[in-house]
Amino acid sequence: MISRQEAEGIADTWARRETLRRGYQCTPMLDEFDIGYVIWTSPPTQDSTVAGAGPTTIIDKETGEVSSWPGLPPDVVREMYRTDRLGRSRRPRTVETAVELRRATRRQPTPGATAHLTVQHDLHIGHAAKGDLELRHHPLVRDHLAGLPTGHLVRGGDRHAELVVVSDVLHEYDRRRAALGQPPLTQETARELFGSAQLELFRVREPGDPAGGTAERPCDSCVRILVHFGLLPWSHLAFAEEWHPPAQPVPDPDRFPPEVAYALVDGGWRPGFGDRLLAGEAISKVCAVTGRQHRHQSFEAAERALTAFPGLVCGRRGPGEHVWIRRFEINPAGAAHSADSLADFGTLIGVRLFPIGTEGGDSILAVDEQGRVFALDEAGEWFLGTAIDVALTNLLLGRPAPRVRDDGTW
Repeated sequence: MISRQEAEGIADTWARRETLRRGYQCTPMLDEFDIGYVIWTSPPTQDSTVAGAGPTTIIDKETGEVSSWPGLPPDVVREMYRTDRLGRSRRPRTVETAVELRRATRRQPTPGATAHLTVQHDLHIGHAAKGDLELRHHPLVRDHLAGLPTGHLVRGGDRHAELVVVSDVLHEYDRRRAALGQPPLTQETARELFGSAQLELFRVREPGDPAGGTAERPCDSCVRILVHFGLLPWSHLAFAEEWHPPAQPVPDPDRFPPEVAYALVDGGWRPGFGDRLLAGEAISKVCAVTGRQHRHQSFEAAERALTAFPGLVCGRRGPGEHVWIRRFEINPAGAAHSADSLADFGTLIGVRLFPIGTEGGDSILAVDEQGRVFALDEAGEWFLGTAIDVALTNLLLGRPAPRVRDDGTW
């Protein structure tokens, strides 16, 4: 249930973001009715009591479901929504919409992901699941995830947008089948359902970030799962093949476990006199990229981490001790458009952060003032280790990373 106070807070947040996006003050407007809230923003030159030419949003009181409507007067939109809502039954969802909505009001939406799945000409949209929430995956998805061998799921992979939307669609078609007196979907009938479906994945990033927009492909474990459900061809499994670097001499044999050291050397770990200069140049370039509200500020721990492993590109991939091991880079340029995202997370845990790299093309690696390393991705924020050496070891061995909870603890 979304209260009036919560709806007002949501409207304020949306208006602030709209103000930043448009460059002029947008006033939040809210009209409450029996089953929801009509929300729109009013620019300075417009009559604030009338919805403008832009989209009008309705939040359902009971479910928190958000829907967009034409910029018509609130009383017209109310009746349109009431007619639409009465004409359909409540859809089962993998993630409780109200929980998502409340978190989106408190926190930045970036980095995130959205998946569009078109099935039998119907478009279904799923968002990656962040925060302290309960996932209600469809039994077919839940059972498949439970049957994966240890180490074969990317960190937080069960929260990824593509799996959320697949579960949502399976829930919806089970509902439709039940209304017709038919049994639930099986693995075979689900594959038939998805046989002609089209899946699109979008990365949600800060303005100007080249990593935003259409994603090249899902993560390794999602590729395998989507192939299993018939949403991707078998040929895509080539993108999720294991790869391990060969054994080779390492500059500091006692610093890392052998498997980790080999991967680091293969990725470019060769300490030299020019490392500090390389790190300094990279930091300067990143600091020149600003967010809408914040800018990057370097500190000693960030300089140490980037000096120790400048330009590292680790390609090891495969099952780890607990999670799937993915390719990553220690190069802040790939995460330069993250000032607002890191400031938002830094406020939660009470420290400043600086980007040091990326993982799998969708995760931002960052270090805080204490030298601790975190990952920020579509599934949330994760604590990777107390120092850069610990974090690299955990990444390259696929060790578990605790998720940072909504209260900033882990």
